[in-house]
Amino acid sequence: MRRILVQLLLAGVPVIAGAQADPGTPIDAGRSYHIPSRVLGETRTLDIQVPAGYAANPQRRYPVLVVLDGEFEFPVAAALARFYASVGQLPPLIVVGIRNTDRNRDLTPAPAPGFSTPPELDTFGGAEKFLGFLSGELVPYLNREYRTVPMRALVGHSLGGLFALYSLSRKPDLFTGYLVMEPSTWWNKKKELEEAKAALGLSLI
Repeated sequence: MRRILVQLLLAGVPVIAGAQADPGTPIDAGRSYHIPSRVLGETRTLDIQVPAGYAANPQRRYPVLVVLDGEFEFPVAAALARFYASVGQLPPLIVVGIRNTDRNRDLTPAPAPGFSTPPELDTFGGAEKFLGFLSGELVPYLNREYRTVPMRALVGHSLGGLFALYSLSRKPDLFTGYLVMEPSTWWNKKKELEEAKAALGLSLI
């Protein structure tokens, strides 16, 4: 015991005799929900954070931020959304993270003629069905269970960014905003990027 105490003191760790360990206080960073999807034929996990004061103001409605790769991106997006809302740089948002079950399958469109899929991918090409899940099941679920306004943004990185471009060209009215980070536009040789630009009326580069 004396040797352990000396080692702690040398390491600069404060030691208080007889002190009780602080059990900590839980921090509410959101809730996880499991919803069955008929479109996908599986149960999907959603991580959802409502804005501060959501319960205290039952008349107020909020925009929604939908985040792909939820198991990685949701904690960052939720923290940033809450911070920027607290300093008045963003409106308070309902943040929804969609966790993956098969990322390569869900976030990649069907291969275009002449495009060779990477040999390491066992599954791919399910973006159309995943978009059907978002439009036909996820958005109605959020509108039913939460006080939303018809203002939704989609956040995607890498393959998630590719899917966001695909969503923009296929169902441009589903989301009112997109945050596309480092999209995998090599897929289908930039086909989804060109189609998204066309949907926005932009010249192709």
